[in-house]
Amino acid sequence: MNKALKIVLEVILFIGIVGLVYAIYSSIMKPVNFNKQKEKREAVAIQRLKDIRTLQVAYKSVNGKFVSTIDSLKNFYENGKMAVVMQIGSADDSIAWAHTEKVKKANRKITPEKLLEMYEAGDKNLVFSVTTQIPVKDTLFLGRDNFCIDSLCPSSRPRCPTSSSSRVWTTSSGSTSMPTVGTRTSTKACRWAA
Repeated sequence: MNKALKIVLEVILFIGIVGLVYAIYSSIMKPVNFNKQKEKREAVAIQRLKDIRTLQVAYKSVNGKFVSTIDSLKNFYENGKMAVVMQIGSADDSIAWAHTEKVKKANRKITPEKLLEMYEAGDKNLVFSVTTQIPVKDTLFLGRDNFCIDSLCPSSRPRCPTSSSSRVWTTSSGSTSMPTVGTRTSTKACRWAA
């Protein structure tokens, strides 16, 4: 056999072997990569559901009922307020409780805000609570950098960066599906599944 022909055949066989090794490797890695991607998507979906649950519970604590649309939930997050109670002292502390009652008897019109001023001025022997209204977005998800209210509803693309890639919800007419790459085709408000 000719030496040049032998070298050409060896090169062709080497390229064929490399191609077969790549094909085998990619066929083995395909299910592995699929499972990794599935786990990431499941984690995102589970976190979104937990966020919706947290917002629903907060909405119910303020309004006495659950909300029916995600758009209303987003509006509650962006514009709503909720009561936060700050408890000073312990009701189990009998000395502080007696001192607080004495202060209240001396000044019948004293408000919790005035008691707070007294506490801040140095009278630490008081028991009271102060209720304040603060915006929902300043309360919930405050410690989470990756929270984005726009990612909860498929009605629009998220405006804020998330920890995952730029995946958004895809819906067909009237029904929602799992998060995938794409855009919303329906302009209806997001509704909870019945």
